[in-house]
Amino acid sequence: MPRFTFNFPELLDGVGLAPLAMGLFGISENPVECGKEDQAVDPHDQGKRALPDPGGLEKVHLAHSTGSGSGFFLGILPGGGAVLGSFVSYAMEKRISKHPEEFGKGAIEGVAAPEAANNSASTGASFPPDSGHPGQRGHGYFAGGSNDSQHYSRPHAGEGTSQLFWG
Repeated sequence: MPRFTFNFPELLDGVGLAPLAMGLFGISENPVECGKEDQAVDPHDQGKRALPDPGGLEKVHLAHSTGSGSGFFLGILPGGGAVLGSFVSYAMEKRISKHPEEFGKGAIEGVAAPEAANNSASTGASFPPDSGHPGQRGHGYFAGGSNDSQHYSRPHAGEGTSQLFWG
């Protein structure tokens, strides 16, 4: 007879550490947030806080450009992917910034550059599978599944093979 499953078959393998930690931290955060005083929000002020000022847009544009470039080229490398691109673009943006002391304290460039690198690394990672050398694990699974079922990748992916892609 299984113990401590409470008639839930999902608990036969035990409880995962990640859901347990998230639940415990969430439960402890609930009384803390409920105990705070309500902060009045002006409904007319919402649009003003949603967009950065023009100087902030220029900073974001430059950071986005450098992050996209570094993330794309690091995404092409096997095994690097989005994580490597994010770390490298953050370090590069901090190095070329005129105010590196603001990083870690809310500098918008420190958010925009790694996010752009993360997004563009996935685009860069799609180039090696076209040559038959998947750089990331997911691309390798997709290429292997496509080739095992005699459905080949680009440029004819999905032509007449809707059963493979859509189930």
